[in-house]
Amino acid sequence: MKKSVKSLAVLLSAAMMLTSGGCANGGTASYGESLVSENLTSPGGDSTGEVNWITAEDISDMPETTIRYWYYETPERIQLGEEQIQKFMEKYPNIKVTGSVAPDNTDNEMLMTYIQSRTNSNIHQSLNIEDLWYVDHDLLYPLNNFPDFEEVMENFDPDLNYTWTDGNTYSISWYQSPYVFFYNKKILEEVGWDVNKLPETYSEFYELAEMVTNPEAKRWAIAPWMQDEWWRWESYVYPLYIAATGSGQLVSDDGQTVCFNTENGVKSLEFWETVFGNGWAQKEIWDMDPFFMEQTACTRGATENIKMAASDAPEGFEYVVGPIPIPDGNTRGEYDTYTFVRNLCIIDELGAEEGEERDRVRRVFLGILKFLLSEEQCAADFDVTADLPCYDNLLENEAFQAGFEKWGEDMTDTMEVGNHGTIGTINSSFACDIMDPLQKAYLKVAYDGMSAADAMAWAEEEANKILQEGR
Repeated sequence: MKKSVKSLAVLLSAAMMLTSGGCANGGTASYGESLVSENLTSPGGDSTGEVNWITAEDISDMPETTIRYWYYETPERIQLGEEQIQKFMEKYPNIKVTGSVAPDNTDNEMLMTYIQSRTNSNIHQSLNIEDLWYVDHDLLYPLNNFPDFEEVMENFDPDLNYTWTDGNTYSISWYQSPYVFFYNKKILEEVGWDVNKLPETYSEFYELAEMVTNPEAKRWAIAPWMQDEWWRWESYVYPLYIAATGSGQLVSDDGQTVCFNTENGVKSLEFWETVFGNGWAQKEIWDMDPFFMEQTACTRGATENIKMAASDAPEGFEYVVGPIPIPDGNTRGEYDTYTFVRNLCIIDELGAEEGEERDRVRRVFLGILKFLLSEEQCAADFDVTADLPCYDNLLENEAFQAGFEKWGEDMTDTMEVGNHGTIGTINSSFACDIMDPLQKAYLKVAYDGMSAADAMAWAEEEANKILQEGR
């Protein structure tokens, strides 16, 4: 088995249109009219599309240039980002880099500032679904316009490359984290469950849940997050949906309606209806993950949880890694879990005049991209965060062996089990907004006793309103 996490190679923006409005597992589309074709095909400044600026082989001889680097908001990534900035400026003292916490697509005010001013050019760490919003508003510079783009990408897993059907690559997948189920090894052994044969289907999980749940001992099968926050969909809703559907597509190919209210879509929510209905999960908002408190037999895990286990788990705590369960009678599709991916992209000054100064800034951007994507910096990222670099053939690359030794067999197991992960076919710039009704449908099942079918129908109606109002 290939030991890398596979993600969807082609993403579709809301501007892409097909003649049919179906909900397919893949497909192609033609790119609609947008500023991309007007402003981004000719970085050198003439109508022929000829690129006339130089590569980033060496930027040490450039005039002093100041740029901004937006990084992700966790404390460890802020610290890592600041350290990387300092290393870069030590190497290139003529380049001044300002670090800031990255805005996300929930910060509409800041994003609208980007659109209105078109003067906020920067390197940006983005979440995969944010890129759709950025591309749809023509904010990203096509990285394939760089003359040495292929050189930059030659070491990266081609399955993780983001190429829109307009032929442009607007972001580079930097690190990844596939979602799996972690099981407490001791609890499973206590009830006589074979830790080498973890649940593959809903009924197998239900069997285990019935065996391990013991309210008197304050132990349950699983403790899903119950907060009503927009990003909770990625934890316990979307991984089950992807596993059940084999795709994860949420919006029809023509972008007009959502398409998650299907037989398998409902089944993914019925999983939680059954779990909550039988009392196998607590409806609590936990201060700490109860999995590491040994109050649950199972939790949704990812590479971040491996790092968490190293600091939060009690001494002697052991867990095993299993797949996201699928409905009985289903076979696993091309994709069977959600993969969290962070990208690097360039938010470009689309309103700026083409010329020497703009070319110089782009050259610096390429220099920073190459620096951040280098083996040295990706290895440092892996060591600090436990998130997997998007390099091809990770296990064979000597640069990352120290990281694998640090994080142990659990990291390799997570790679193996999550090998068929995807971000899903999230083909709409309203993806985050659409996820909100799905999250609330999950909470309606858990708290209100609503049936999975009714909750999914409600979510479909609410999400379609979002699409209509957005247009």
